[in-house]
Amino acid sequence: MFVVGGSLLVFAYLVVSGVARVVCVQPAHYVLFICGSGGHTAEMIQMVERSIRPEKSSHRRWAVGKDDQKSYEKVLAFERRLLERFSHHNLDSGTFDIVRFGRARYVHQSWLTTPFTAILSLFDIARILFLSPPQQPSRRHYYPGVIVTNGPGTGFLFLLVARILKIFRVVPASHMRSIYVESWARVKSLSLTGKLIKKGRLADQFIVQSRQLIGPKNKLSENLLVMPTTAPVPLKG
Repeated sequence: MFVVGGSLLVFAYLVVSGVARVVCVQPAHYVLFICGSGGHTAEMIQMVERSIRPEKSSHRRWAVGKDDQKSYEKVLAFERRLLERFSHHNLDSGTFDIVRFGRARYVHQSWLTTPFTAILSLFDIARILFLSPPQQPSRRHYYPGVIVTNGPGTGFLFLLVARILKIFRVVPASHMRSIYVESWARVKSLSLTGKLIKKGRLADQFIVQSRQLIGPKNKLSENLLVMPTTAPVPLKG
């Protein structure tokens, strides 16, 4: 309950500060990827690496935990490879930025202090959702068009805040569309994050990678880590 209450507190703050306002102008989209520690970031990068297409003026935003230096370095290494790969074919790889957020709960943190860090995390998430990319600071890129997450717990909070902003019509319905991709490692049951997102109906697209997880409104896409079999831009020159 304190998470939902914290989300509403963030919304109230945005209204009072003048940040929350409906924008009628149709902004261009950019994609926000939510990274998590462990294998989540590696899976996300592998999916993007195989499927990304050249698109003029495209932008990727990567959200990484403040304490997750490994994910930060993985994203930087991927973006360097991507630039080199696209440049080899005289293609535009677009732009990117990396934003950091505080976790709702850290390892070994006391449950007594968790509500406070969770609320601080929600404020970080709201800031990220309203922050324009530095490479493209125009109002046309005020909101992410799509939010993609694949299992880290913070992904649930991002989708929760995005849904609340859309319920109160702070964000146009055409933006902050959400895609949840369950990890390929989840074969027989959904992860806790997946269950929460499913129960809260927070994802516009809910994708599973195992036939055993097919259910109402679950879309099957087997092993996205190697799909498409032929990448739009060759992985090797």
